[in-house]
Amino acid sequence: MGAMFRSEEMSMVQLLIQPEAAYQSVAELGELGIAQFRDLNADINMFQRKYTSEIRRCEEMERKIVYIRREIVKDSVAIPDMPEVIPRTPNSREIIDLEAQLEKTENEIVELSENNNALLQNFMELTELKHVLEKTQVFFSDKSNVQNLEATGGEAANDGKPLGFVAGVI
Repeated sequence: MGAMFRSEEMSMVQLLIQPEAAYQSVAELGELGIAQFRDLNADINMFQRKYTSEIRRCEEMERKIVYIRREIVKDSVAIPDMPEVIPRTPNSREIIDLEAQLEKTENEIVELSENNNALLQNFMELTELKHVLEKTQVFFSDKSNVQNLEATGGEAANDGKPLGFVAGVI
């Protein structure tokens, strides 16, 4: 693998490559690590360039990978160590398959995350209702309050403070 030091001999060349072979040629040069590219179309708007859509697809796949990795780290899932060998550049068909797999995985993770949040919310609401029922059961099961209500004909005799129920619709 070549190094890009200032004192190293370099030569500037211009390659004219057929569009069909451009992907494989650039991939091979990139894997060798001995080429540096210059932008000869600096005056053209970024959105008018030929490979803008492919670059956007790659950026979108990178965003999905970052999201998946963040969710894996958040949930403390063990990731097996990969060998240090850098894989070869995938061909265009493999990139399409990878893009579809990433889309599917991201959608599954988003759905699981939404379901998890809904279940946690439901659990908290049910726990709150359980505690309310336990507290009211203790209050209504206290025999002295019930006996006082029966003895006074529905009015509580607790310290001269009336105990009653108010019901209504707003």
